[in-house]
Amino acid sequence: MDVVRKWGEDFTVNTLMRYPSVDRLKTVPSLIDAVRQDSQTLVQNRLQYSREHTLFWLKRQLIEVFQFCGCFAAMTEYQICQCAELILSDELLCTISLTEFMQFCERFKKAKYATFFNTANPNPQDFFRAMKAFWSDLQEARYRYEQEVQEKKDAAEKKSGITWEEYCRRNNRPVTSSPLDAISEAFKDK
Repeated sequence: MDVVRKWGEDFTVNTLMRYPSVDRLKTVPSLIDAVRQDSQTLVQNRLQYSREHTLFWLKRQLIEVFQFCGCFAAMTEYQICQCAELILSDELLCTISLTEFMQFCERFKKAKYATFFNTANPNPQDFFRAMKAFWSDLQEARYRYEQEVQEKKDAAEKKSGITWEEYCRRNNRPVTSSPLDAISEAFKDK
């Protein structure tokens, strides 16, 4: 209840409960699933709630990862806050959705990016190197998803066909009356 009082019920239910910092794999089993989900980006979350709210969510995610890695005790509060601030203020990283970031945290914990913190003297730059590698994987997953969506759209169009106007637009032709109209007129006269 303290969380609801501090951050409000809307933020608590729609962000903290929907995008938890533990049991992420129940919510987002894979990177392509994270991309498929219609999830807010970090910047959208910041605009809907506030910078403070989004930073709070990010710090919860980071603390859980750092605890898992065994380096949380060696990290300063300043380092954790700066990591969250740098993510939210980065022109690319702020476009990561909440589910995509959750998937990054899981992948980081599994050392998918060949980076694992030195628990005695953690370097947050290692975390950002891993985020850079994740960004490449994310772009590839987003591209695959766009291809998947386009293939479904193309298949649906093939089933139902397209209008003459759409055909002309796609083939950079001027939209004129449909050739079918001329045929229809010819049969009406007979």
